Order: sequence, then C-alpha cells, then structure tokens
Amino acid sequence: MIRICNSFAQHSEATLLPAIGYVEKAVQRYYFFLNYSTLRPSFFLINAFFYTFVGKKSLLSKKKTIFANRYFTIMRNKSLFLVLLAALLLTACRTHYKLSSVERTRVLIDSRYDANPDNRAETFIAPYKKAVDSIMSPVLGTTARYLERGRPEGLLSNLLPDILMAMAEEYGEKPDFACYNYGGIRAALPAGKVTKGDVNDVAPFENKVVFVTLKGDKVLELFQQMLKRGGECLSHEVHIEADKDYKLLNATIGGQPVNPEREYRITTIDYVQQGNDGMTAFKSGTNLNAPGKDEDNSRYVMERYFNKMTAKGKIIDSELEGRITIKQ
Repeated sequence: MIRICNSFAQHSEATLLPAIGYVEKAVQRYYFFLNYSTLRPSFFLINAFFYTFVGKKSLLSKKKTIFANRYFTIMRNKSLFLVLLAALLLTACRTHYKLSSVERTRVLIDSRYDANPDNRAETFIAPYKKAVDSIMSPVLGTTARYLERGRPEGLLSNLLPDILMAMAEEYGEKPDFACYNYGGIRAALPAGKVTKGDVNDVAPFENKVVFVTLKGDKVLELFQQMLKRGGECLSHEVHIEADKDYKLLNATIGGQPVNPEREYRITTIDYVQQGNDGMTAFKSGTNLNAPGKDEDNSRYVMERYFNKMTAKGKIIDSELEGRITIKQ
C-alpha cells in the first residue's frame, strides 16, 4: 500500500508536504492514493467531515499546500486519525456484485453420517459424549421401519400430527384434525429402537402444543396455503385432492366435505398457529388453548406418546394414505 501511494505521489502535480512522524506520512500517502485512484469519492466524504466538524480549510483547495500546517496539526491527534481511517474503510469497501438468487435445502441427520467416523473428532468429544448420552440414550420405544418426512405426504409427516391427535385427551380436547409443519421436522426416526435423543433431533425447538378453532372457509384457505408449499403434515382425518398446479379441488375431514360455515377444532404447534410457514389462515383462529408449560413442548408430547405405546407393547408405525393427493 505504501509503495502504491508513493507512486501516486511521484506522478502528481501536488507537492508532497513535510511531515513529522509515521502517522502524518501515512496520511499524506493516503491523500495522494485517494485523490488519484478509484477511491476518490471516499475522499470527498472525508473532506466534508473536516469541513463540517473540524472547521478547517477544505482539503480539496486548489492550492493543495496551503492547508498543510493546520491539516497535519490536526492529524497529530491519533484518535482523529483513526476516525478518519475508519470512515475511509467504510466508504471504500464496496462491491459490484449483486445477489441474483438464493437456494437452500435441508439435510436430515441420521445414522448415515456415522458410517465413517473421524477418530480425532471422536477423541475430542468423548468426555462430552458420555454426559450427553446419559441424558439422550434412554430408549422410548420401537419403530417398525425407517420414518422420514415427505411431500406432499410422508411417513413421519403423517405420524407427527397423528401423535398430536392421540395426545389431545391429556388436555381435555377433542380436535377434528391436527397439522404440523414440514419444515419443523429436522431429522428422521431410525428403524428399531428410538431414543430420547432421536426424538430431540426430530423436534429440537421449543414449540408448544396448542388448540385453536377455525371456520370452514378458513380451513379451506389453510389447505390451499399448504398446497402452495407442496403440502404440509396432516392427521389421518384429513383428505385433500388438488390438480397438477396444486390448486385445491376438494377436501374432507372425518369423511365429510369441509363445511365453510362450520367451526373446526385443530391441534398444532404455536409456531404454526401464529401463521408462520405461509399458513396465515391460522391468524383468524379463535378460542385458543395454549398451555405453554415445558412439558407441552412438542418433543415431550412425542416422548409421552412413545412411552404409552411401549407400555402397551405396541410398535410405532405410519402409513401413506393419500392424505394429500395430486392429480396429474
């Protein structure tokens, strides 16, 4: 940088002013660099700063040597120099690049990532793993197969809202159907033994179970919003048909067509009920029941469900039932 600045100075018409100390010399070099490079606009900002706040003669005077004494007296104040330098950096750091697109994907975390362990990493995390495993390793239940989410329907996408329906009795509720957001499913459930850690991976957030009422016309609006996103997670009671453009054709709840004038009770999680993930129809909901305690976290509700099924000697499974059907 110093060489570049000196080069600019040697080829300029202005005289390199006498200076005392490294700071003053550096300022002189930056002056010539700024004045004769693509960063010149930044120097105008610095000039305005001095003119407005310092009250000294403009740095861009036609006679560039006149302001030398006053200017470098000011620059002996190193704090002021740092302010000047910061202004320079902030105004000079520009890019001609523009954002053209954003792409994203989600990665389901499961046992596939344990196939080729890193020995050094394992050694490093060993003491921490022991503590975490003592909390996360207890087995909650058993699954019949590998369960993962899917759109417009998936095994895990179906299981989670079914769990909310099954556990509604704990809250004295009898909902008509349940829904869960596809984006909130952050991992798959392994085939066989399912641990507390597995459930935590699926639902790592602090989302709480809630109950809310929607009129039928808003339920139909909700279903269309779900279709717009490629499908969300719905319980066994719901069946939706859509055309190839994901436009709602018909919908039934409990085997009956949705009545626009009827009120429907729904169980979901607070994140969804607040209208997130594009499901804004929920904002019209009434009669909200939101317990809000730690045990009402969706993953703890899932854990209790697994414990109940295990106590009954049942294996957890799910089926693809055409809950959301896209006609081609």
